Amino acid sequence: MLDKLKSAWSKASSAVVHWLRRCNGADNLGMAIIVTSLIALILARITGLALLAYAAIALYLWAMFRMFSHNKARRMQENNRFTQGWMKGKTEASQALNRLKNSRKYKYYRCPNCKARLRMPRGIGEKNVTCSQCRHTFKQKA
Repeated sequence: MLDKLKSAWSKASSAVVHWLRRCNGADNLGMAIIVTSLIALILARITGLALLAYAAIALYLWAMFRMFSHNKARRMQENNRFTQGWMKGKTEASQALNRLKNSRKYKYYRCPNCKARLRMPRGIGEKNVTCSQCRHTFKQKA
């Protein structure tokens, strides 16, 4: 009897381990979804909005679906898109902060041709500027 129970437990645990090895697991997008869910749940508790609580639960369930999904290729694509967007947003925020810090020293503007962001020291008057990206020349006042 005990041997049969050990054998059944061994088979069941082996099947669960095999199933879990095929799962996607935690990634950056999944963790961001869980953090967003927790924030929404805290805000729902503070404000008393039931709809926000339901949204938090839906986000949590979505994160669990992603973690236990066996379609690793699809989940990897989603995570890569999220990570690229996150890094782009982080870079833009950092650059915006630098522009704000240096706004007294430099005038920031965009190239009319390629829309690249350029800067010029303030107080030097109107100058002919050549874009470093596309080599377009135009007049700009600082």
